[in-house]
Amino acid sequence: MTWKQAFLALTLIAVFALLAGLLTAAPMEGLAGKGERITLSARPSCKTCHGPKKSPLAGVGERLKDQEIKDWIRYPSKMFKKAGRPGKMPPYRFTDDELEAVVAYLKAL
Repeated sequence: MTWKQAFLALTLIAVFALLAGLLTAAPMEGLAGKGERITLSARPSCKTCHGPKKSPLAGVGERLKDQEIKDWIRYPSKMFKKAGRPGKMPPYRFTDDELEAVVAYLKAL
């Protein structure tokens, strides 16, 4: 096997592994990790409406202050009205500690 064939084979293996979900990002640790686990277990799931292609949350920590993020989570109807745009999002009833963890997670995205 030539080096070009070996390179092509390794490239194809990497692509298939990515597609199969075998190579994923390491889970977050600490407070952000706790927040990630909370968002994954929230019902309805945050991922129902937020993801890489629809309403992405990446960069939200750069655009919003911590209190604004908390208000979006606890009082989304009020925040949509304040932003002057329509939207549907259920209010989440996280404890203060859970909310701090979710904010840490969102800021880490």
